[in-house]
Amino acid sequence: MRLSKDFGHRRISSELRQKGIAEAVIKSLMQDIGHNADEEKTVQKIAHKRFLRYKNLDAPIAQRRLYGYLIRRGFSENVILKTIRSYDNDND
Repeated sequence: MRLSKDFGHRRISSELRQKGIAEAVIKSLMQDIGHNADEEKTVQKIAHKRFLRYKNLDAPIAQRRLYGYLIRRGFSENVILKTIRSYDNDND
């Protein structure tokens, strides 16, 4: 399943729509998955790996790259910004 590949719910929903799955089925599936808690943990895990990769970059550049990567993976903006802010606060 796509969740095991660290994709966000927006991307999974989009892919299901492209395959012709009915919107009601997609909404039901997303509710069954329970997206907020799992998504936050996944974003934190990815962010940790990516920040290690970006350790030689300036903080604003690393944050911008991480934000773009996570948005493309289909995660919600609120969860991404919350995670990036937590890393920013940890580094202060």
